[in-house]
Amino acid sequence: MKYHVVSLVAVFMALGVGIFLGSNTSFMDIETLLKKQDAVITALEQGQKALERDNKRIQGQIEDKDKRINDMEQKTIPLLMDGRLQNWRVALVAAGSFRNAGIDENAVASLLERADATVACRMRMPVEAFKTLQDRIASPLPAAFSAMLFSPAPDSAALAAIIKEQGHMMQCNLDAPLDAVVFLLGELPDGKDHAAMLKALNAALAENPAATALWTAYGGEEKLGALAADKEFPVILHAETIASQVDIVMDLWQKLESRREAFNPETDLQQPQ
Repeated sequence: MKYHVVSLVAVFMALGVGIFLGSNTSFMDIETLLKKQDAVITALEQGQKALERDNKRIQGQIEDKDKRINDMEQKTIPLLMDGRLQNWRVALVAAGSFRNAGIDENAVASLLERADATVACRMRMPVEAFKTLQDRIASPLPAAFSAMLFSPAPDSAALAAIIKEQGHMMQCNLDAPLDAVVFLLGELPDGKDHAAMLKALNAALAENPAATALWTAYGGEEKLGALAADKEFPVILHAETIASQVDIVMDLWQKLESRREAFNPETDLQQPQ
């Protein structure tokens, strides 16, 4: 009984000491420790608020710079392109699948017209149109298509009539040869047939001394299918961006000016027999 009483007293004494120490913040300088902890928390909160203010300020500066850059581009880019394509007659041909391509032919037409080009012909050629056309004409389609636009041949009128009949010719004036054609590529199939047709068409245009061609695409290589594997096929990607739009006009202008210096219509353009 004596030892039991001593044990109970010891337990309550320990409990009392624990309560005393827990309620006494000055013991072992706990009060100072708590104050330091509060100071650290306050400093962290102030630092967080300062970072948030700096972030908002930097974000505002970035948005302001982006606005100034955009305003500058809107004012200066047209000056770079102004009159570059004056007196040139250009065809705009959208080729490929347009279902999910997100292309904007009107924007490209406006771009060319802003550079003072005359968009004399506009076509929209779906993926299947090239095979259908090839089945209906006797001569190879690439050469016939090139001749139709740039150096009229006996079967040019027939090909133009078929294209118009199938509803692919939106508006076109072929009374006079064109100076250039800008292709705007939509999504292309994974197979190689369509890519081979476009390569053959590009080769036929390259062989025609009167022809100037430029290939463009909205978006990146992922929309070009098998054509993207050919790194030598010249395509200006991301035609929706201002940088690419400048490239379109300037590349076309350089090609046309180079052709103007090198091409003599009296000697270089062969008349059909």
